[in-house]
Amino acid sequence: MLQNRLETVQLLARFKLSVRRHLQIAVDLQLLEADAAYARRVLAAVEAAAEDEQLLILTLQVRDRILPPVAPPNLAAARQNRSDSVNVVEASAQTRSYMFGARGF
Repeated sequence: MLQNRLETVQLLARFKLSVRRHLQIAVDLQLLEADAAYARRVLAAVEAAAEDEQLLILTLQVRDRILPPVAPPNLAAARQNRSDSVNVVEASAQTRSYMFGARGF
């Protein structure tokens, strides 16, 4: 646990110094860790302005470390939508099937 915190602190320090060096932007590390909205805003701004690969990599690492992962879409709703579309296709296939019979020509 202590090792993980030490790695996070080192990553944040490298990030802050790199942002200041490349973009001349001051980053409040305490607020970055405490406020997710501030973190998203700062990380998005740095990502958009970054022209250095190492700075971009640091930005992505900081995002992965301090922001909670984005929740995946609701799988139950996706399955329901998929089953609805399958039912529509099956229903339309059944109503069209008479067209290819003896009367369809």
